[in-house]
Amino acid sequence: MDFEFTYEVRVYREERYIYVVAKGSISLERLKQMYASVLMNPQYESGMSRLWDFTHLDVSLITSDHLESFAQFMKKEDLGIDTAYSAILVNRDLEYGMVRMLQTLGDGVLSPNVRVTRSQDEALAWITKRSIADLNK
Repeated sequence: MDFEFTYEVRVYREERYIYVVAKGSISLERLKQMYASVLMNPQYESGMSRLWDFTHLDVSLITSDHLESFAQFMKKEDLGIDTAYSAILVNRDLEYGMVRMLQTLGDGVLSPNVRVTRSQDEALAWITKRSIADLNK
């Protein structure tokens, strides 16, 4: 399945995070382009937390070699990766496993500040350092 890849970026300056919703079929090059463009967004400030919503993403074109290449790309391009909190929101086992594989392949590249989850509330709580109960008030 190869359907059009799109993504939308929402910046929440006061809460110091950026929310990226990606949809469609993604390749390694598309993934790198999206990641780089988010970091170059004029509203983005280094060190802002990130919520990557991959619940509508087809990752069937991505291989383990791509994940290892992407981990190295992130280390080189993302100077705020060590200080920012990131949550990757998924809804299927395939994406969950691939993100966990990225964390393993990127050992020493990805900080422990990266979490994969199936819950938007949990993702927001992680990147904002607030409790889920506080988010739902």
